[in-house]
Amino acid sequence: MDTPNPKFHRCFEFPATLPGASRLTIQLWDWDRLDADDLIGSTDIDIEDRWYSTKWRSLKHIPVETRNLYHPSSKLAQGKVRLWLEILPKDTPSPAIWNITPKPSQDFELRVIVWECKDVPNVDFEDASDLYITGKLDGKKNLNDLTH
Repeated sequence: MDTPNPKFHRCFEFPATLPGASRLTIQLWDWDRLDADDLIGSTDIDIEDRWYSTKWRSLKHIPVETRNLYHPSSKLAQGKVRLWLEILPKDTPSPAIWNITPKPSQDFELRVIVWECKDVPNVDFEDASDLYITGKLDGKKNLNDLTH
């Protein structure tokens, strides 16, 4: 909700017949509670082209892709989507669907011990610095000031 970097962590399965309808279109929409939803962008993947490509089929580990999302009204990318696409023949045993939902958050205590500082310039007129340390964890609010 209300983030420019949503994380969906969902797996979708679609039946397909190759050769045949082979264009997979992935669309990202902005959900609006009171108004019509807005298309942010989409990307197309030609599944048939991949399936009949010896290079793509020879990959033992299918890579995670980052694909640009395009809106019909612009030639500029409107964002990116990261995905992993597998094509499995119907007669092969279906592997278990991977659970890619993120693990629940846990609270931790982070302890940092600063033993000493060296070569810190003296910036006070007294020719001595009144040093203190602050910390920040991935852009979160400042941690408590550690004063010595």
